[in-house]
Amino acid sequence: MNESNPYEAPDTDLQTADEIGDPRGVEAGRGMSWISEGFGMFKQSPLTWILLVIVMFVIQIVLAFIPVIGQIAGNIIWPIFTAGIMAGCAAMDEGDELTVGHLFAGFSEKMGPLLGLGAMYFVMVMAVGIVVGVMAAMMGIGMAGLAGTEGGIPGGEATAAGGIAIAVLVGLALFLPVVMAIWFAPALMMLADKGVFESLKLSFIGCLKNIMPFLIYGIVALILLVIAMIPVGLGLLIMFPVLMAAMYIQYKDIYGA
Repeated sequence: MNESNPYEAPDTDLQTADEIGDPRGVEAGRGMSWISEGFGMFKQSPLTWILLVIVMFVIQIVLAFIPVIGQIAGNIIWPIFTAGIMAGCAAMDEGDELTVGHLFAGFSEKMGPLLGLGAMYFVMVMAVGIVVGVMAAMMGIGMAGLAGTEGGIPGGEATAAGGIAIAVLVGLALFLPVVMAIWFAPALMMLADKGVFESLKLSFIGCLKNIMPFLIYGIVALILLVIAMIPVGLGLLIMFPVLMAAMYIQYKDIYGA
């Protein structure tokens, strides 16, 4: 990397596919350890982590102001940023320094496949959104129509709201497998040189084998995120890096990297 340009993507020494094993289950208590070890990685280079997060946020905010195209682009390129951060974590693991340039490493290493992954994720999310929207509309209109008939039905409005709530729950049930498939996919592509579909499969299996540790991790992470938002959201500048580093710890734990 050019030392005069900290934003230049550094050269990365990627793992080979032979360096990871089949996804394995870990103890439930690792859900807590992932966060504490992620904080340990954050403490090694806190200013760089915070700057990296700020740069990523600024890029996403700028894209959000571009109608339609910017919002689509923001969803599609996030796996590239995630892959770059995973490369940065791997560099730290090997004794090298984390740089802001790692955020852009995916653009030089795996841009095509990672864009394909982002496009697939966007399509899957849109499909879930359409299903939920159609279900909510049909249930809401149907129940409201029954309530509006002569004599109506008792509690018609509440029933309509219940129908919409059911649609939302169905959406969450459909979205969960999408999250499981995408969670480790950028890391698997960037660090283990896996293809798009193999990464999605391995990520889903890895999450499926670790439901309990992920449940604990999710509850603790949610509590910490709420606390981090109390001081005008400034705590998020710490929590986001911690959770990103925790994702790398999870990857190592589950795939034996």
